Amino acid sequence: ANLLDPEGVLAVHGAYLEAGADAIKTNTFGANRVSLGCGSDHLRRIVLEGCRLAKEQRGNPVTVFADIGPIPQEDESDLSGQYRELADLFLEGGVTSFLFETLSSDEYLAPTAAYIRQKAPDALIIATFAVGPDGFTAGGHAGRDLLLRLQDDPNLDILGFNCVSGPFHLLRYLKTLPPIRKPLCISPNAGYPTIEDGETRFGSDPRYFARQMLEIAAAGASV
Repeated sequence: ANLLDPEGVLAVHGAYLEAGADAIKTNTFGANRVSLGCGSDHLRRIVLEGCRLAKEQRGNPVTVFADIGPIPQEDESDLSGQYRELADLFLEGGVTSFLFETLSSDEYLAPTAAYIRQKAPDALIIATFAVGPDGFTAGGHAGRDLLLRLQDDPNLDILGFNCVSGPFHLLRYLKTLPPIRKPLCISPNAGYPTIEDGETRFGSDPRYFARQMLEIAAAGASV
């Protein structure tokens, strides 16, 4: 979409700003060589165009985050180089705030954050993990343990959870956590998806979602 429908991507960014967002993410969650089955040159075009499109909104008081999802682990190969490659591309694109999201483990996270910090000392780095209603990731890690393990990492600024769980379950899980020595980011799904006529839909009422988000903020989430 970044290459073939840039106006469509711009329209989505603009809609979030109209709704009151003060931070937006580059359209790059799945932009990695494994997910796209592409080489470095094509990946570079997609990421740099994603940066450009998001940065076009800078007439507004908005922070642009490099959105990085997990790179699928297809075999035993080391993915450190691919994460560093992504970091370099976003920095080349002029984006110095990073969101690592929907992670199922903290593998590669600490060294990648240290690499970014070395290249851009003032970078802002958020890492969020995808936990189910039971508080565990798809990789079998307890979300609580991940936050406790990472809370003293000087290269990570904000920790938290996103995806998989809806607001009710993330609020309930948030209330079970011990104090974490970093700001918390909580980004639940808009409820739970159902497939209708071949399309994924979320049936939650927006007012219900808003009430739950207010409670999540009151329970300690600052992002």
